[in-house]
Amino acid sequence: MIRTLLLSLLASEAASLVFYVGTGGCDGADKGCVEQPVAEKSIVAVRLDWNGTMEVIEDEVPSIATPGLPVWLTTTEGFGTTNEIFQRCLFATLADKNLVYSHSSSAQHTMYSAGVAPVFAAPANFGRTLLVANYHGPDNANTSTGASVASFAINSDCSLTFVDQKNHSGSSVNPARQGGAHVHSVVPVRGGLAYAC
Repeated sequence: MIRTLLLSLLASEAASLVFYVGTGGCDGADKGCVEQPVAEKSIVAVRLDWNGTMEVIEDEVPSIATPGLPVWLTTTEGFGTTNEIFQRCLFATLADKNLVYSHSSSAQHTMYSAGVAPVFAAPANFGRTLLVANYHGPDNANTSTGASVASFAINSDCSLTFVDQKNHSGSSVNPARQGGAHVHSVVPVRGGLAYAC
């Protein structure tokens, strides 16, 4: 028993985690940021070692070129029954192009986000639906046109089919920053609910 526990601990310490990073580009408020148009439109793999060090591993996992700035990434594990097998999908919101990008081992797809500046996406309904938050912007906008939450069916090849959209409107106490609506996220929770803010 002790030998098994020790081997488990040693194996877990030697393990590493690979995760993806959307490069996303410069924020308009970041004066020190240097634009790199080609590099900003990619998703790169990073290895996190057990001791906390991180390393870009493009020599092992090639970066994924996207048609816009990937500002949010999410994945869905394959789901299905004995008659349907869905593969793992990677999704990225491309805020500068109003697109949602989907990637699988065999194909890449883009879909209009049904709003302006998509900044967040989350799978729902056991991986059958993708919810997308369209921020709108800029921060000082005085209209809410394009601020919305949209839902898409996730197809077996990771492509998306538009299902529905709900516009968001409103303002708040600071008209210089809150003259229009800005949807930051839409998070699915238990019981068939999702919270948008």
